Amino acid sequence: SNSETSPVIVQPTSSAPILSIQNSYDTFGQACGAIKSGNYVFAADGTTGLVVLQRTASGRLLKIASLALTNGGTAYSLAKSGNYLYMASRSEGVYVIDVTVPSSPSLVRTLATPDKASFLTIDQNLLFISAVNDLLIADISDPADPIPTGMGTGTTPNQHLLVENGTAYIAAYNGGLRIADVSNPSAPVILSNTRASNGFGTYYIVGAIAKKGNYVYLGGDGSGLLVYDVTNPYLPKLVNQIALPGSSASTSPYSIVVWGNFLFVADGDSGVRIVDITAPI
Repeated sequence: SNSETSPVIVQPTSSAPILSIQNSYDTFGQACGAIKSGNYVFAADGTTGLVVLQRTASGRLLKIASLALTNGGTAYSLAKSGNYLYMASRSEGVYVIDVTVPSSPSLVRTLATPDKASFLTIDQNLLFISAVNDLLIADISDPADPIPTGMGTGTTPNQHLLVENGTAYIAAYNGGLRIADVSNPSAPVILSNTRASNGFGTYYIVGAIAKKGNYVYLGGDGSGLLVYDVTNPYLPKLVNQIALPGSSASTSPYSIVVWGNFLFVADGDSGVRIVDITAPI
């Protein structure tokens, strides 16, 4: 049903995946991001830095290595290309880490950013970095030596981002959905900034984002999802607002993952939600 006039709650269908916890490992710090590679899990663990876990044949997670931050800061998110890991460390920019031997990660260099680096993603040979209001792009054709190529600046803080076919889609905090043309990495161009009112005289604060087909899903404050049709990147259209069950004004989705026709939403204190997006509107 079209919810432009009447928002709906989307419930998981009977075919939704069944989730179960196989094992867990309680890191010393606050795990903010993680990447799985083979039998290894790399975790950005807040002020602790990088933690490397190995999954055993029995399914247990064992810590096999760590790499501390050199000058404070907060390990926030990760991206990986080949044997090199990139870790956004907030006040210290981006760490470039050689994980050829996962049990012995080594710092290769640090890529400075003009402001706090928070979220990373990779598309082909390019590393994209959210650094407060800046979108930074670095060439990682040589994964050990990222070379800055360009920067775009918005008016509100960039949060999670994704890149597809030369276009970047950014959850821009109270700026809503920001879309940029990054087909020329030396000169990214902002195509649109789209803000959605939360109905209380202010705008939704969004930090999480996912995309499937022509639809972008933003996680907003009040434990909700905003659904945009981005067929025209210059003029995204809000087509649905979804209130997740048990939503509260204090809850805001942190991360969204698409798997088939389902969204897996890390919904802060409310846990993980599964949302059926077979019919986005």
